Amino acid sequence: MKRPRSLGLAALSVVLVFALLVPAASSSSEPRPASPGSGTDFGYAMLEVEGIGAVFINGVEGLGSETEVIEHKFVTPQGMEQVRKIPGSIRWYDLRVIKNVDQDRFFWNWRKSIEVGRFGAGRHDGTITMVSSEGVEYARFCFFRGWPSSYEPLVGWNASEGVYRPVAVTGDLKAYEMLVITVERYMPC
Repeated sequence: MKRPRSLGLAALSVVLVFALLVPAASSSSEPRPASPGSGTDFGYAMLEVEGIGAVFINGVEGLGSETEVIEHKFVTPQGMEQVRKIPGSIRWYDLRVIKNVDQDRFFWNWRKSIEVGRFGAGRHDGTITMVSSEGVEYARFCFFRGWPSSYEPLVGWNASEGVYRPVAVTGDLKAYEMLVITVERYMPC
């Protein structure tokens, strides 16, 4: 008895959909997706700037980018107006790097080169390296032609909560400094 062709195609479609929707059994050696709230235990991070030096940092924000959306309007052959969204220019976010205030004046000296007008001398390539609490490097980002566009001491900053607190409220006054680094681009390296 010959089966109808449409029945065979329907059965094949069901098998393909099932194969796509049901994940294959995975061995324990394959990476598993992270559960909510999980992450790598943060040990320390380091900012290295070519020609200036390196310094341990408490944290970094702004490792991201966005692409401008350009709306291209056109008329179809049927006379309908439509909009096609296409990617435009990429904009790299400024990096905001925070560290303890100490004697090295690393942030301040780099920023001072821009304030006194040495713009060419102020631009440097560099890296931000993140290391786990076990001492294993788990991320490294390279930035290109970065320069310090802003420097700010943070007195009364609570690093664990990421918020300012009035100095009178905090019994243990901690001081940090933040440097905003404007970059042409960066990428994992």
